Amino acid sequence: MAYMNFIAVCGHMTADLQTQQTQRGDMCYFTVAVNRSKKEVDFIPVRVNAGFISDKLRPLLVKGAAVLVAGHIESGSYKNNDGATRSYFYVAPDSIQANVSGNFNYGILFGNLTADPELRHTTTGVSVVSFDVASNRRYKDSNGEWKDATPSFIHVN
Repeated sequence: MAYMNFIAVCGHMTADLQTQQTQRGDMCYFTVAVNRSKKEVDFIPVRVNAGFISDKLRPLLVKGAAVLVAGHIESGSYKNNDGATRSYFYVAPDSIQANVSGNFNYGILFGNLTADPELRHTTTGVSVVSFDVASNRRYKDSNGEWKDATPSFIHVN
């Protein structure tokens, strides 16, 4: 079984980007508000090394800015100065896009290769890889029971 740790969050920043000195160097923090439904909002913390934030991106990360953050989840616990155990959870981004709007074209495909990838070259010399992926899907039926759907076979060029 493959172990995956990936998250993509799209929402609005709740405050301006904050920078703080830590034992690991300067870290940047912000929180993304994500609508769960029309009446519910989740607040997702994001933490990243300050060097990851470019000079071009930094001024765009302000309260109310629409952002798309893709990365992985980090969580753990520690003892604070009073000896109490504290837990933490945050998104460690691999990608941050600011001022996003409209439709999003972002996809992730998990599955198994059905054969070895094929490498070919266009007439202009550009390398192109083609492969097929078999991807399984599960769903809950009307009785709330999990069912396996027919595998999907996706051709990627």
